[in-house]
Order: sequence, then C-alpha cells, then structure tokens
Amino acid sequence: MRARQDAKSGIDDDQYVTSGQASHYVPLSQQMIIVMFDRKEIEGFRVPLGGKLGHGHRRIRLKSLREFAEKNGIPFKEV
Repeated sequence: MRARQDAKSGIDDDQYVTSGQASHYVPLSQQMIIVMFDRKEIEGFRVPLGGKLGHGHRRIRLKSLREFAEKNGIPFKEV
C-alpha cells in the first residue's frame, strides 16, 4: 500500500526527516526546528534513546513542516 501523496508538493503524508534535515527545507536553524517541535507547532515523534521514551532524537513530519511554513509565510524549498 502506497502512502498518500500531497498533490501540491509531492511529499508523502508519512515522510519524516531529522531536525537537521528539516532545516534544509526552510530558512530556520536546527535549534528553531526543535523549539517548534517541542511547542507542538510542527508534528513528529521522538526516537527512544537508551530506553527513555521522550529523550531521544526528533523526527519531523515533512508535510507538517510545509504546512507550518505556509501558515507563517516562511519559504519552503523542495530538496
């Protein structure tokens, strides 16, 4: 079963990237991406680190990042 794809951007609904990779799509630093994730302004999940859920690396939902950028007038670059 293939993931749904956004017709406008071609991004799969369930495509995720690291916070560092996300900063290549928008003119925001990796730290700002992390802040927006922690504020729940962009969707994603944390990868468990050392068995401690919620203390690991972040994975950002690319579709959510694009929607956040559009909503806030931030350019979104297709990579």
